[in-house]
Amino acid sequence: TSGVVTVAFTVNADGKTSDYEIIKSVNPDLDNEAIRLIKKSGFWVAAVLNGKHVKYRNREEITFP
Repeated sequence: TSGVVTVAFTVNADGKTSDYEIIKSVNPDLDNEAIRLIKKSGFWVAAVLNGKHVKYRNREEITFP
């Protein structure tokens, strides 16, 4: 199976991800794999507002060839 899954998630001030949501689905197996990849991707760089790290909502497209 191939396709593009779009996942929305929150990057917290400490760089950890949370609150995963599938925006564009291919099938449940690829959706779950896309969320697993985001969870395993490590720490992200948090947004900076007025010199302080803040959480923000991000969206990534993951392509499965």
